[in-house]
Parts: sequence; structure tokens; C-alpha cells
Amino acid sequence: MEKENILLIVLYAVALGMGVVSIILSILGEPVDVILLGIGVAALGLAGLTKLDNKK
Repeated sequence: MEKENILLIVLYAVALGMGVVSIILSILGEPVDVILLGIGVAALGLAGLTKLDNKK
């Protein structure tokens, strides 16, 4: 496995985890902090930018 692939996997895992946590918290009726969704979206954005950079 290459170093870049590990970074992408970690970023996607963080985004997936934040998405799942926000869904579960909303189902349980707990208030969902916007920071959770922000971290997930930021991780997806970084992963996408890294993937675009690797294609060049």
C-alpha cells in the first residue's frame, strides 16, 4: 500500500464516521453539533483534492 492510499483511506473513514455519528445522534434525538458535519465535509474535501492531485 502506498502512503497516499493510506491518507485517502483515513480521510474517507473520518468522513464516514462523522456521518454515521451525526445520523445516529439525530435518530436518538440528541442535538447534532455542526462541527461534526464540518469535520466530515472537510475530510471529504481533502480526500478529493488529494485524489485530483494524484491524477496529474
